[in-house]
Parts: sequence; structure tokens; C-alpha cells
Amino acid sequence: MSVLSNTDVRSFDQRVTFQRKSESQTATGELTHTWADFAEIWARVDAAKANERFVSEQELPAGSYTVWIRWRGDIDENMRIVWGSRLLDIKGIPDQQRRGRFLAIFCETGVSQG
Repeated sequence: MSVLSNTDVRSFDQRVTFQRKSESQTATGELTHTWADFAEIWARVDAAKANERFVSEQELPAGSYTVWIRWRGDIDENMRIVWGSRLLDIKGIPDQQRRGRFLAIFCETGVSQG
């Protein structure tokens, strides 16, 4: 059973959008990366920890989150999540072998942002 097997789905009160990265080639041969919306679903977002990181000599707020959704087989680590104004980079999705009703997705923000 998953960790949240007894959780009330009413706690899934946050709207999140999963985005998938796509590559395209310009007329000059340059590769460009864009993000396209894949799915918008209800989720529960739990903050794990917050800290600050220095990226390119700028101090950026960073945090770790666990995003819980109903189990889906089409979500993977190559996606990202948009939660309000935050971009969450997916860092891991533990393999629960389809035993649970929910899927835990470990994310970070303030790291790559794209």
C-alpha cells in the first residue's frame, strides 16, 4: 500500500500542471527547448524543506516538495510541474509497482527553473 492509502482525496486541493519538454530545430539548425502543458490535475503539495542556493552569483530561494496525485502511469522524471507561480523540477518518482492509489513525486524549486 502507498503511504497515503488512507488519505482523504479532499486534501488534494491544489491545481498543478505537468509540462513536458520538447525540442525543435530552427531554420539555422539551432536546437530550442520549450515546455508544453501535458496535464492539469488536482494534487496535494507538501513542503519538505526550504533553503537558499547561489546560482550564477544570485541568491535564489530553493525548496523541496512532495507532490501527491492520484496514480497515473504517464508521469515521468523528464517533466516539470507548475504550481501557482513556482516551477518544480521533478527529482524522483518512487516505484510503488502500482500498489497504491496515489503517486508521490519528489520535486525541487529554485534550481534549474527550466
